[in-house]
This record gives sequence, structure tokens and C-alpha cells, in this order.
Amino acid sequence: MDVQVAQTGPCSRTVTIKIPPERIRDHIDRAFGAASRQVKIKGFRAGKVPRPLLEKRFGEAIRSEAREQLLNESFRDACRDHDLKLVGQPRIEGLDSKVPVDGSVPIEFTVHLDVHPTIELGEVEGLPVEVRPTAATEDDVRKALEQ
Repeated sequence: MDVQVAQTGPCSRTVTIKIPPERIRDHIDRAFGAASRQVKIKGFRAGKVPRPLLEKRFGEAIRSEAREQLLNESFRDACRDHDLKLVGQPRIEGLDSKVPVDGSVPIEFTVHLDVHPTIELGEVEGLPVEVRPTAATEDDVRKALEQ
């Protein structure tokens, strides 16, 4: 997975994610495998439904679900790998629902997001600090013990 992060402001980033075809194919294969274990079709034992039959009956739904999972997983990995701490909702561009999700072409999309600001503290040595004496009297100790 190819991830590029551009700083577009002090608290904003633009993340471009490109998912290679082999990762897409692997994810779709796993999605069909999981569907095969869950789908019950008359005439087939659980977990033994052939993929061509799944493709015919549920292919579009499985691919759509796999696509959403893959995009979410890729975005989450990119944020974790580049230590991006989100603020608010990300804005996604470049996702065309007409692009086939079969692993023949890579998926590329851009996410605009706001992040926590980076705050750097200045020099604190030499600042005057007022120290107030703190002494507990016998009366203070007795009141604390009674409570």
C-alpha cells in the first residue's frame, strides 16, 4: 500500500492512498471465503458453496462490502503508520463506485483531514514562581481524621 501524507496547513493533512491490485484480490478472496462459510444454500453443506454460485447470487453485495472494509482498513492503517490523530470527520475524494473492485486495477483515493495541532513549549527556566508555605496545624490534622 502506497501512502503519501502532505501537510496542507498547521492542523490539516491530505493523505493519498493507493491500494495495489494484489491486496484487493486477496481481500476479495477472503470475503468470498467468509461468505461461503456463512451462506446457506439448499443442496450444499455449510462452508461448501462453490464460489461461482456465490458470484452469481451475491457477488455484487460481497464485493461492495469487501470494498468498504478494505477502504476503512487501509485508511486506519495509514493513520496509525503516520501517527495521524484525527479531529472531526475526514473528507474523501476520488472514490468512484463505477471502478471495478476485482483486483484488475489499483484503488486510489485522497482523504482531507484535520489533526490535533503540534504544540511546542518555549523556555520555562528563569520564570518567577511564587512559593506559598504549606503547613498543617494540629487542628487541621484532627479535622481531617474526624472526616
